[in-house]
Amino acid sequence: MIEVVGGVRVEVETGFARRSDARVVVVCNHHSNADWMFLWCLCARLGRCHDLCVASKESMKAIPFCGWAMQGLVFIFLSRENRIRDLATIRERVAYWRRGPSTFVLLFPEGTDLSPSNVAKAQAFGKTLTPPVCWRHVLVPRTGGTVAVVAALRPEAVYDLTIAYPGARLRPTLTSLLRKEGFPRAVRIVGERFEPSQLPPLGDEAAWKKWLLDRFARKEQLFHSAADLGEIASPAPRPVRLYGTALCGWGLAVAGFGVCLWRRSDARASAFAGVLIWVCLTTVFHGLDTAILHQTRRA
Repeated sequence: MIEVVGGVRVEVETGFARRSDARVVVVCNHHSNADWMFLWCLCARLGRCHDLCVASKESMKAIPFCGWAMQGLVFIFLSRENRIRDLATIRERVAYWRRGPSTFVLLFPEGTDLSPSNVAKAQAFGKTLTPPVCWRHVLVPRTGGTVAVVAALRPEAVYDLTIAYPGARLRPTLTSLLRKEGFPRAVRIVGERFEPSQLPPLGDEAAWKKWLLDRFARKEQLFHSAADLGEIASPAPRPVRLYGTALCGWGLAVAGFGVCLWRRSDARASAFAGVLIWVCLTTVFHGLDTAILHQTRRA
């Protein structure tokens, strides 16, 4: 739907992936807060939408509808302020997902997206490293969460992804996607597969730090080489009519829902009760995901 309605040409290199990889950890650069939307296209091509688990900021949990769906899917919500609590959350959530036959855990080791302020902070921190780094297209990755997920999941493989938006003048954001010209013309996702034998020992955090720094240094190099990223010279034109049709359709649906709320008291009561239940679940009981985990422990 993203590709057709938004007129986005998503090119994904899937040759690195194997269908036999039941449990996979995916590390990816975080170019924008809209990256996850286009990574769904990768999951669809690999047949992994049903077992996708994303590590996300805890604040995402409270977003109406979207955050509630993430709760139901038992995503990994991290505060990024309390390391001990975050590591415990990772172990608990990954243990839940290990109960299933397959898991596709998506991580953004940078911890945040490529906003100008974040780039400035990362560059300042990068100068303190040995050797120093000063990247423009990626941030300095964090190690703890990645090591914790790999240690808890024990995956058959780790996929290292790089997502880029060839030809985009501005960095796409969730806000910009709401505008007609906000969708990027093209998205390019390339990847590399690593078996456990190719990864650092789980107990050696220094080795993992070096491994992640090397991988993100490689990503920075890719952004400097259009050929390596497979830049799309002539992306497909946007299907403007289809975009407009979808916009009109959703507009009518929202308008119809609004009329229903205005004219029917039972609809207003049901909507209010539903929102109240979700707000209580999120604020008082720490979310539907917490309830699911509690029920799983009791089973």
